Amino acid sequence: MAKSIPWAAILREKHVWAIVIAHVCNNFGGYIELLWLPTYLHKTFAVPMERLGSYSIAPWIAAFCVGNLSGWIADVLRKRGMSATAIRKLLQGTAFALGAVPMLLLPSAGSALVAITLVTIALGGVAPRPWRAVRAEAVLRGAPATGEVFGRAAEAELAEAQPLPGNAFKVPLARSVLVRTLLDLTEEEV
Repeated sequence: MAKSIPWAAILREKHVWAIVIAHVCNNFGGYIELLWLPTYLHKTFAVPMERLGSYSIAPWIAAFCVGNLSGWIADVLRKRGMSATAIRKLLQGTAFALGAVPMLLLPSAGSALVAITLVTIALGGVAPRPWRAVRAEAVLRGAPATGEVFGRAAEAELAEAQPLPGNAFKVPLARSVLVRTLLDLTEEEV
């Protein structure tokens, strides 16, 4: 486990701030859609209250499907030799474009069907992307849920990590976070 967390070094990282800003924007948009969509459909297009549930669920079903589909796409691209970084950039760039463009078109929607289609595309576009930890899964499969096993799984997953200059602290930090999270999830004591 790491002795101390280098907060100053973490907070100086532009990549950390990019993740924070993207996460805040994604959450803001997601919660706006979650809380605002039924009211918007009812007030703008006179969708009866009893039908709002079926209309409002469509974007979330699309988000679930696209989130899982993107994981499959990432696996296929990785098997074809594309780097993990290139895959992430491709999928995230596509996701943000698919999330933003339909929302820009939403004010011109002429019907509830067009509006819900645009929101469905937008929310499906920014669905969370699953990234499989295949090496860790191989260590964990069939093994007992212990700190030692979790440590081996984290080591296996991070074995090929190549930190950039000045970022070497991230590998042991990631290991500690993985082990601690798995311990918390299984309520295993260290």
